Amino acid sequence: MMLPMSSVVHGLRALNNGTDYLEGAMIALADMPYLQIRDYHAIARAFEQAGGDHIIVPQYLDQRGNPIILPQNQVKAAANGDINTGCRKLIRDHLDRVRAVVVNNSAYVRDIDTADDYGRALRSAYPAAPCCG
Repeated sequence: MMLPMSSVVHGLRALNNGTDYLEGAMIALADMPYLQIRDYHAIARAFEQAGGDHIIVPQYLDQRGNPIILPQNQVKAAANGDINTGCRKLIRDHLDRVRAVVVNNSAYVRDIDTADDYGRALRSAYPAAPCCG
């Protein structure tokens, strides 16, 4: 039985197709509206500072967050189906290649999964305020 390919694999294949200059890929989730551009920049800087050859994972308190960055070799492996792209499993299977980046903003671990989450976000005058500090 053939399983459908995840949107992450589709995206990585498209990104990896014919690009020799690819350093890595940031995998960002659509249900994390509290993240701001500076948060994405901070993770990108951490990737560069780590030499571009580690999986970068933000960590808020004791929680792993998103987005993550995969280095070029992991992008190619994931695009070819050589590794599981489920982020938790990928991280668990490659702990020796993971660099946790300690962040001071809960936006990296807050998402909108339920109607209650969405309602709280709508009621807030400042969308980042309910979670981030």
